[in-house]
Amino acid sequence: MVDFYAGLQIGKTPERRKKKWYFLMSLFVNLGFLFYFKYFHFFTENTSLILSRYNIFTDFTYYDILLPVGISFYTFQTLSYTIDVYHGKTEPETHLGYFALYVAYFPQLVAGPIERSYRLLPQLKREPNVITKDVKYAVNKILLGFFKKLVVADTVSQYVDAIYANVDGTTGTQLYWAAFLFPVQLFADFSGYTDIAIGSARLMGVKLMENFKKPLWQENHISYWANWHISLTSWIRDYIFIPLSNYNRSPGALMLWTIFILVLIGVWHGANWTFIVFGVVNGCIIVIQRILRKTSLVKAIRSNSITYQIMKYFNLNLLLLEAVYFRSVDLEMAHKVQWKIITEFNLNFHEILSLYKDEFVSAIGVSLLLWLTVFFKPDLKFKYNWAYVVTMLIIIVLLGQNLENQFIYFQF
Repeated sequence: MVDFYAGLQIGKTPERRKKKWYFLMSLFVNLGFLFYFKYFHFFTENTSLILSRYNIFTDFTYYDILLPVGISFYTFQTLSYTIDVYHGKTEPETHLGYFALYVAYFPQLVAGPIERSYRLLPQLKREPNVITKDVKYAVNKILLGFFKKLVVADTVSQYVDAIYANVDGTTGTQLYWAAFLFPVQLFADFSGYTDIAIGSARLMGVKLMENFKKPLWQENHISYWANWHISLTSWIRDYIFIPLSNYNRSPGALMLWTIFILVLIGVWHGANWTFIVFGVVNGCIIVIQRILRKTSLVKAIRSNSITYQIMKYFNLNLLLLEAVYFRSVDLEMAHKVQWKIITEFNLNFHEILSLYKDEFVSAIGVSLLLWLTVFFKPDLKFKYNWAYVVTMLIIIVLLGQNLENQFIYFQF
């Protein structure tokens, strides 16, 4: 309601100063709700710890606050609308019903993709025109999403969760494979939800943006983040990074802005030091890779097809070591996992299979099945579409897990 009102007032107010006040009101309310529900306890807890070191003892009241489902997603979605109206990139929506539908459109409400108003609102206003091609694509996309979630993500999670629950009792080799498989689980889980959301919206004649484009097998972190959770990274780029870089485009400043936005992406996922360190590490690696990309050595590596693929594998290993921060409950656990991987890793298959053998074999098997989907065309067109549908249904029924695991990104 605040953003709807702010948009109307910004649109009809000629004075720049008054527009700014309405814009700041929207910004304060959106980020205020987000801060209270996601970061208030983290802020008070750490403030209390810092003050206690200087013998200043505080008695902050602890509230066990329930996090509204999907708050990070719809906050960014509605905030982008106010920003675009303020900068004159889109006209304010005058119909409260359509605006409410844009903010709370159910397929992508709880886990994205984070849609922009200029792309989604016009589609919601049009009379739905669903043709056979749309239905076929939607069914194929939804089946792909269920395959990723029920078959791949939920199967892999059994091995990953078992290893992470027993960090002290596992070896560096076993932890490496858990760390290696966690990005597979995360990708299958999150992109699986996105596929179901995109397919469901297409059944109603609405086209949502793609959120993933083969992100894991990339030459560097720059390409990875350009193809992972695209709706979030493009949001951060358009509304934070570009304004900051326009303010100061010196090499040192661009490095600082890069690290800053990666920290923001990390913190967006949750109020925990693991997410902050995750962002810092990713930002620093991107800065280093940007510098190295201009060197003759990296240019030579990229020019050779074999070394180019080796570089992608090396980048994947960097990603999995960083993902340890994402999966661990605290920094102590993350550093313990990383240290054991670095100091104890070997290629002893007996050691790999000595613990949770069935879960490991199943996880590798479904990961290979997921790899085959890389060869699917973006439009999911198949010569024999019935064969795709039947095959997917059989795989889901036979290999799908009945774990009732919620989607990982529901917690964000």
